[in-house]
Formats: sequence, structure tokens, C-alpha cells
Amino acid sequence: MLKVHWNTVQTWELNQKTPLARHVPAIHDFLGYCPWAPGATFPVRLRRAREALGLGQRDLARILGTSQEVYRSWETGRYRPSRRFRAGIADVVGPIL
Repeated sequence: MLKVHWNTVQTWELNQKTPLARHVPAIHDFLGYCPWAPGATFPVRLRRAREALGLGQRDLARILGTSQEVYRSWETGRYRPSRRFRAGIADVVGPIL
């Protein structure tokens, strides 16, 4: 179902490692809910929305038409995306702002 070794799941459950973005959709499907509380800040909500889609930063940056470095600056909170990119983000991941 999750297509990972049992030991990998154990490291997630013990908070020794966090799942890769590509595993998050399967975790949601398996549990039937999102195990992470919604983030209070835009960068946290953006990262969780991206992970829920199973995308890496490079993947979502490419979809949005920007570089991975610029996208990373949004997830770290260094910069906020422009209005044009916020609209693109909403189109891809839904309204998270």
C-alpha cells in the first residue's frame, strides 16, 4: 500500500525521519486523513500543500514557471510570491493564503 519498507514507517512513527513528498499522498490515502496539523504560516501551508500532492520543490516550481531557488525562498519564508504567482499557486494547490 505505501510501497516502503516496514522500517521506514517505523522511523516516521518515531519521528526519526519525515516522509518524502512522494509518499505523502499514499499516507493520506492509507490513514484517510492528513496526520499533520494545518500550518499557521504561509510557508508551512505551502510546503504541506505541495507534499500532499506528492511533488518536490523542483516539480512545483516548474509547474508554476519559476526556479527551484525562488520557490524555496517562499517555503522558507524569506520572500512571499507575487500576486501572479499566488494566483498560480491557488490554481495548482488550492486556496492556502
